[in-house]
Amino acid sequence: MKRPTILLVNCSKNRDGNCGELLSSVAEELKKLEADTERFWIGADHITGCKFCHGCMETGRCVIDDRVNTFIEKATEADGFFIAAPQTRMTSNGSIDAMLERAFRAKLDAFRLKPYALVTLARRMSEDSGANRLSATIASAEMPMIGRKYWNLTGDGRDPRELFKNKSNVRELSSMVQNLLYFVRCIDVGCDAGLIRPSRAQTAFDPLDIFGTEK
Repeated sequence: MKRPTILLVNCSKNRDGNCGELLSSVAEELKKLEADTERFWIGADHITGCKFCHGCMETGRCVIDDRVNTFIEKATEADGFFIAAPQTRMTSNGSIDAMLERAFRAKLDAFRLKPYALVTLARRMSEDSGANRLSATIASAEMPMIGRKYWNLTGDGRDPRELFKNKSNVRELSSMVQNLLYFVRCIDVGCDAGLIRPSRAQTAFDPLDIFGTEK
C-alpha cells in the first residue's frame, strides 16, 4: 500500500490564524499515522470568480493565472483533502467560492471521488449555514465527505491557541483525521484489487466539448 498524501487547504486570509494552527495539528496527526501532507494557502489577495470562457477545457488550467492553478496542481497529486475555512457573518469569504468554482471547472478529475474533511471555524451560529453551503459546493465535484460526531469546531478570539483549550475540539479533530485516512486507504486498496472507477455523467452545467460531442 502506498503512502497517501493529504492536501491541507487553508482558506483563511490570515495564514497563521486559527485555520493555520488547526492544520498544523492535523499535519502532526497524519505524520503519526504514516501519511504525507502538502499545504495550500488561499492567499491574502482577492480571488476573482469564473469568467465562463471555457478556456480551461483543453489545458486543465484557468486562464486567470493565479493561486487557483497552484491549487489545481497540488490537488492533482493529492489522495484526499483536509479543508479549514473561517466563517464570518453567516458565511465564508467570496474567494473560497471563486477558487472552488474555477478549480472544479478547469480540472474536475483532480478532485472527483477523492474524500475530503471540512472544518469551519466561527462563532456560534455562523458555522451551520457556512458549513452547509461549502459542503454543497464541494459535493458538486462528486467528492465524498468525511463525517464525525460533531459538525464544526468553534474558535473564540484571535489567539489560535484558544482552539485547543476545548477538549471536545481535540477529540473531534483526531477522529476526523483518522476517518479521512481510513477512506483514502480503502480507495487505494480497491484500486489495487482492480475496482473500476465509475465514469462521469454529463450534466447541464458541463460544456458539451469535454465529452467529445459537438461544441
